[in-house]
Amino acid sequence: MLLNKRKLLADRELLGRWGEKRSQRFLKRKGLKTLTRNFSCKAGEIDLIMVDTDRTIVFVEVRTRADETFGSAESSITSPRKPD
Repeated sequence: MLLNKRKLLADRELLGRWGEKRSQRFLKRKGLKTLTRNFSCKAGEIDLIMVDTDRTIVFVEVRTRADETFGSAESSITSPRKPD
């Protein structure tokens, strides 16, 4: 059962995790296998790292939006943070 919609839309972190899980399930149905989730390094974080049936490594950045106002994918990405 889907979490309470209001609660989900009010919590960006919860919404993001929900979107990542849905994306992962969708890609698994397409035959991809998950290598890792939420991989972090000095350069940043990537939501999903998966492998396709032909052994291609696939890096997935999930952008879950709380409303129906859509823009380009590029407009949802912020500048990378500078390493400490």
